[in-house]
Parts: sequence; structure tokens; C-alpha cells
Amino acid sequence: MRELVRATVIQLLGGRCMRCNGRKSAARLEVHHINGDGPEHERRSGYTGVYLDLLAGRYPTADVELLCSSCHRQHHGNNR
Repeated sequence: MRELVRATVIQLLGGRCMRCNGRKSAARLEVHHINGDGPEHERRSGYTGVYLDLLAGRYPTADVELLCSSCHRQHHGNNR
């Protein structure tokens, strides 16, 4: 179920990196919390819960962006 939920959110968010516009495999795409509360959101909801919250509208999709792992690391200064 976890991968199905994740794949559904990836499609909901456009299925490609919002920075480089690259079509990477779904395994290389990650949800980035724009406002920086990703660790808190994951602590509160759990890994799969983050995706379920996005699907159910409990967390606004406007507050996240889909990034490939390369762009996500670059955004965080390679500290991920």
C-alpha cells in the first residue's frame, strides 16, 4: 500500500521534478516541504502518513513540491 500511495501523490504533483523538469524514475522523486516543516510533518504523521495527508487534503499540496533527489540535495546544500 505504501508504494501505491506514494505513486499516487507523485502523479498528483505532476510526476516530474519541479526544478529541473526532468522525468526521473519515481524512486528518485521526493516530496519537499516548501515551508521547512518536513521533519515535523513526518514525525507527526509517519512516512506514509505524509502522503496520505496530501491525498486527503489534510496538508496542502501548494506547500510541497516534487523534486528529484539531485535537486532536493542541492536545495538543502547536500546535507541530506
